[in-house]
Amino acid sequence: MGWKRGILVAVFALLLPGAGQGQPSAACAEDAARLCADAAPGRRGVSSCLKSHRAELSAQCGAEVDQEAAKRRQMHRMREACGEDVRELCDEIDSTPDRIACLRGHDAQLSAACRDALPPDGS
Repeated sequence: MGWKRGILVAVFALLLPGAGQGQPSAACAEDAARLCADAAPGRRGVSSCLKSHRAELSAQCGAEVDQEAAKRRQMHRMREACGEDVRELCDEIDSTPDRIACLRGHDAQLSAACRDALPPDGS
C-alpha cells in the first residue's frame, strides 16, 4: 500500500460508523478508500457511499454496515415509540444513552410500546 493510500485508509477509518465510539471500523477502511474516495466529507457521506456499494464490500465491512443500519432502525423505532414517555419522564436528559437509562429507570411507568422498543441492555 502506498503512503497516499495509507493516509486515505487512516482518514476513512476515522469517518466510518463506530469510529471514536470504542468500536473498530478498520474493517471498512480499505473498502472506503477504494470505493468512496470522492464521498462527501464526514461520517454520513462515507456511510452513505458504503451502503450504496453494499454488494462490493468485503464480508467483514458488509456485516459492519448492516449492523450499523440495524442500530439506526432500532433507534428510529425507539424514538417513535418512546416520544411521549421521554417528554413525561426524562425530558431534562439530553444524550440518547442517558435517556435510555432514564427510561429503564422508569420501567413500571413506560408505555408497552416504549418498553418493547428499548434496545437490550448493553447496546
